[in-house]
Amino acid sequence: AELKKWELISRTVPPKIAHIRGLHGSPLTYGVLDDLILLKVDPADTAKLPSEALAPRLSVVKKDETVYLVGAGVGGSTQEAHPAKVTIADGLIIDAKLEKPIDLTGFSGSPIVDSNGCLVGILTSSNATPDRQGNFASFIAESVIQVRTLVR
Repeated sequence: AELKKWELISRTVPPKIAHIRGLHGSPLTYGVLDDLILLKVDPADTAKLPSEALAPRLSVVKKDETVYLVGAGVGGSTQEAHPAKVTIADGLIIDAKLEKPIDLTGFSGSPIVDSNGCLVGILTSSNATPDRQGNFASFIAESVIQVRTLVR
């Protein structure tokens, strides 16, 4: 299969469209990470998007370090930073306990940043059981160190 066309629509009002032109890196490297793909945004659309690049941190986060899940969730329109304490980090994954449980619906692919605003991971899932309101107490993220293998 080949990616022919993909339009990414932002949650801004009015929405902005970014045209996706393919994948970063070789398709052969995507077997390493089964839950992620990195898309190339058309350079003409990059400046129009309500976003900015994050500097990656290529050192392993430490246990008990505070990191932040940044995003808006499925129904949100305003991004928020949700603090969490790292419980496990090994260069492959980051497991962190949220300061306050939240509904993680729509957060997949959201950045995890350190206290300096550097990208340390990308949210993929949670191994916690949701509470009665559907909120999760923790999340799992792919380490940016691991994601870096996609762009080599």
